[in-house]
Amino acid sequence: MHRKRQRGRPSKYTREIEAKLIELLPDFRLPKTVIARKVGVPYKTLIGWQYTQPMVRTLLERRQRYRRLRGLEGIIARMTKVKHNRRPYGNRRPIVTKQVRLVCWYLIYRIPIGWAITEEDERDACIKFKLNWELWERAKRLKPLIKTVLEKRERRKAFLVANGWIYKGWTPPKPGEQERCSPDWWRSRPEYND
Repeated sequence: MHRKRQRGRPSKYTREIEAKLIELLPDFRLPKTVIARKVGVPYKTLIGWQYTQPMVRTLLERRQRYRRLRGLEGIIARMTKVKHNRRPYGNRRPIVTKQVRLVCWYLIYRIPIGWAITEEDERDACIKFKLNWELWERAKRLKPLIKTVLEKRERRKAFLVANGWIYKGWTPPKPGEQERCSPDWWRSRPEYND
């Protein structure tokens, strides 16, 4: 019986190389390039064998699965252990955003001083600045935020009652504090009086 001659280059894959691969591939700390060098074949040849040699394919798949699992373990460990400055998504504490500050500004300067702030005014401000109502409700629980809004409104009202007028978009400074942006501060400057 005549055996058909194989065409092409003879394969470098031998029993000795297979034994070395069985020994080296399960060691997950070694990179594949180092394994290829120790076996004595180019890296591309080793990768090509995963398509032609079933043993190499199974060893490389196991190796890849193990590395993925180790990577996931590392990610999970980093997620639970590392404490960073950014707030995680599950945090229930409200974050003061630009929209929240704009709503506060609206409540201070755009609601007439003599009026009380109602829930309808707050809803209008939230709609105007595209802020979700639930986020505003959570932000209102921050006492300093609402406290400053109410304090500024009280100071504006006291200034209006004492003087009969008030600058648009301006809040008088706290008692004993001279604010840089106040008109009185500018009048006290020597350059202004020249």
